[in-house]
Amino acid sequence: MTKSRWDTPPWTRGVDRFASELLGVGVQTGSRVAMALLNGVDIVVGFLACMRLGAIWVGINPKLGVSEQHFKLGDSGAAVALVLPGSPILRSLPESDCQIIAVDEEFARSVAAQPLRTAIRAAVDPHAPAAISYTSGTTGRPKGGCTVSTT
Repeated sequence: MTKSRWDTPPWTRGVDRFASELLGVGVQTGSRVAMALLNGVDIVVGFLACMRLGAIWVGINPKLGVSEQHFKLGDSGAAVALVLPGSPILRSLPESDCQIIAVDEEFARSVAAQPLRTAIRAAVDPHAPAAISYTSGTTGRPKGGCTVSTT
């Protein structure tokens, strides 16, 4: 196994800026933030930004059908959903309180333009929900399970 070095400051700055962007759309401690993104840097940085704010990250597989994504958004009580550009959910979400945001070039520019606020650190109860993961729903409706911050 080769040794590699992760340069912490760029990651930290990216997480701080992403957290600032989430604050700007109304996310706060306890808010549920759904992310229907592919595996990659965006979803990792988004997850860490949620943890930084004390928000609850809700993972949704972007390859699911629209009705399954709608169900998980509604069931989780997500206030904000970050989705892939061109996602069918952008056009098909019924009237909802959930704000849908495409993670596209415009979003990336907005995140990059956020002022660096390194003091963003919510006081998080270690037993508070940190993430909601859903079962596949093969025996019925998918069921959401919470993971707490201490696990």
